[in-house]
Amino acid sequence: MIYTNSLTSKGQLTIPKALRVAIGLKPGQAARLELLNDHTIIITAPLPVKDVRRLVGAPSHKQPLSQKEKLRLAARGL
Repeated sequence: MIYTNSLTSKGQLTIPKALRVAIGLKPGQAARLELLNDHTIIITAPLPVKDVRRLVGAPSHKQPLSQKEKLRLAARGL
């Protein structure tokens, strides 16, 4: 998929709905932006908690992740 969008005066860019749906990005959700080279940016949606747990294992005390833990994992792109 290729889209052409304009940057707003505030430096904002809208991600087209088809792309948001394709990567599973939901409104209000954080996204990871990575500059690959001078002209390429990778946008990654964070993994759902169930996928993170599959990668790192469930907490031994069987409690859900705290909001702080979720934010810390999201910052790492997990």
